Amino acid sequence: MRLVARGCSVRCEATQHHRRGRPSNVPWAMIFPSDPLHVPRHPSQLYEAFAEGVFLSLMLWTMNRREARLHGTRAGLLTGMFLLGFAVLRFLLEFTREPDA
Repeated sequence: MRLVARGCSVRCEATQHHRRGRPSNVPWAMIFPSDPLHVPRHPSQLYEAFAEGVFLSLMLWTMNRREARLHGTRAGLLTGMFLLGFAVLRFLLEFTREPDA
């Protein structure tokens, strides 16, 4: 599952041309060298890597272990949770990105 999550994230990043985050004043904001305005922005690529790579993988791994211990395996449960988690995380992360021009 982790490989699928990372593959989806890499594909999405490649097709979106690395959209920058919104301007921000948080301490971890980054100034992108290719940004013509040179303003600090949310590192939305890092947010996405953490959310989809680390958080989603840990959530699915925990759920898989819990379900196997309590109920045995249920067909399609992890796939459904992956799709739901991926969709929710992508929706929430869009609020840190600059809108398309």
